[in-house]
Amino acid sequence: STGLKRATVFARGEANVIKLKVSGSVVSISSETKELGHQDDEVEAQIAGEGLEVAFNSRYLIDAVSACPGEEINIEFSGSLSAAKISPQSGQGLEYIVMPVRVS
Repeated sequence: STGLKRATVFARGEANVIKLKVSGSVVSISSETKELGHQDDEVEAQIAGEGLEVAFNSRYLIDAVSACPGEEINIEFSGSLSAAKISPQSGQGLEYIVMPVRVS
């Protein structure tokens, strides 16, 4: 959540985009704006399946992650242009669906 909050600062602007790159055992979080520059952060993760790169509106992503209790969450992807399901690791709480944004 801290990495996402940092990325939100740099995502402010026309699209509020945060990019997630999932590969190996790491999720890379990045964002950039012309005025402030760019920010990159990495979070260790347990990953099943193939890697991918996906972008989200920072506000929707932060809302979903912040609403999950605890330190760990599950994020399920089915592709870079398909909705992601975000839920608490504990299984207790709501599940959130967040749609990605298309970036060039």
